[in-house]
Amino acid sequence: MKQWQKTLLFVIGFLLLLISFFKLFNSNYSITNIQPFISKITAYITFIFLKLTGAKVQLNNTIIVSAEFSMQIAISCCAIDPIGILLCTILAFPSSILKKVIGILLGFLILFFVNIIRLVSLYYAGVNFNKNVFDNIHLSIWQYIFILIAIVLCLFYIQWVTKKATDQSDK
Repeated sequence: MKQWQKTLLFVIGFLLLLISFFKLFNSNYSITNIQPFISKITAYITFIFLKLTGAKVQLNNTIIVSAEFSMQIAISCCAIDPIGILLCTILAFPSSILKKVIGILLGFLILFFVNIIRLVSLYYAGVNFNKNVFDNIHLSIWQYIFILIAIVLCLFYIQWVTKKATDQSDK
């Protein structure tokens, strides 16, 4: 198969997986059962990290509350888009099952903990700055940084997989 055919196959596979991922994730079952669970887990872990930093916060379902600032952890705060991009890239790119599993696990953990850092930083931005600054950090700065991190992880994965394949074919 020619390189352009492999690339086209990857792009088509990636797009089909991405559409399927978001269609499934936005299904009635997911909205009712999965999304609330993910939001609660993300809120709880963010709450724990905030407590570790000395913040005097309380957790009420998915709302982190303090005397200075409150924020709700909605499903859009749970890194689903970057994780979806990474997951679909890894699944669409030709590699062994073991490499896919390693890539998915490491990528998920990295994105999940970057998201917790993002949420903690957003809390402190809300405490220390006005709403306009918070909104800029939340909707502009962190959104772009997060998608960029996901793309970089995708590129690292592709490089890791192709580097290993190239090294083995050179032997």
